[in-house]
Amino acid sequence: MIRLTRYRTDFARKHYCRGVADGIIRILVRRGVEVSDVALDEIRACGDEDRLEEWLARAVTAKSLSELGLTT
Repeated sequence: MIRLTRYRTDFARKHYCRGVADGIIRILVRRGVEVSDVALDEIRACGDEDRLEEWLARAVTAKSLSELGLTT
């Protein structure tokens, strides 16, 4: 996956990750995927941009958390 932006500060990266995590959760909920509290915590706690972007891409078509690579 091609990342268009590299962040210069930890502050910017943290808030970028938070926004992507919120997007993943919104997409999953909108698609009717049941998201457990444990999965919510795992997604929100993730600070790995590559992983978040992969989850975001998969969330668009996922029918379950396991399709994102989440086992919870």
